[in-house]
Amino acid sequence: KDYKYVGMLFNSTTRDVFRAHYELKRKTTAFVFWKTILGCDHYVGRGHLPPEVGRQLYYALIDCHLTHGCDLAIDVDETSFGLLNGLNCVILRRILGVGKRSGIPQLYSELGIYPLRVRRALLALRYLGYLVAQPESHLARKALFEADHLRSNGHSSWFGDIAIVLRDLPFATPTLPPLADLTVALCEELQDRLKRSMKEWIVSSIEGMVSVPLLHGRLEPKEDGNPQRIALCQRHYL
Repeated sequence: KDYKYVGMLFNSTTRDVFRAHYELKRKTTAFVFWKTILGCDHYVGRGHLPPEVGRQLYYALIDCHLTHGCDLAIDVDETSFGLLNGLNCVILRRILGVGKRSGIPQLYSELGIYPLRVRRALLALRYLGYLVAQPESHLARKALFEADHLRSNGHSSWFGDIAIVLRDLPFATPTLPPLADLTVALCEELQDRLKRSMKEWIVSSIEGMVSVPLLHGRLEPKEDGNPQRIALCQRHYL
């Protein structure tokens, strides 16, 4: 049986206690996508919805469902996360008007949208910074201390799951230190380093694709100054 607590569905009898929450958010995201982006696309004519408008609809109506509860449900189960990530790629491809076989890194580069795994990890790190800032008498801080204790003894925990997510990203990321060495400033630094590594990964991935030579080394024009190489932004021609 599924239970709900402060908006989070969980079931202690399944391998991933939050699987029901992932399934619910995928269903909700698909419904909102069908009612908004697909609806507008059908209204103006298939393929005629400007990507800029689709991006605005994505951030206004889709992103909130894809990231709901990501500060608690850490993406260590590939099957659960795949429910959201697969749908997210479908949505981004539809916004850009490209086929289902198109590469994934350029979806993020063209629209200026973070990869979902990175986006959710950043929000989890931000929440971790909030917990670190709390006094030791705070109930949530005590829970964090217990999670750190479990991690240090080789057991599964929320704190350890964040470390696993950072370790398993497709690019080099800093290791999450023990709670005793963690500060709010360090949590913010981890977020900044994660963003930089992600952008470098997107650029290197696109540069390594022979199918998109026009995207290799391209420069983005600036209103003031010379064109610059930008890894992630909404492109001026969209």
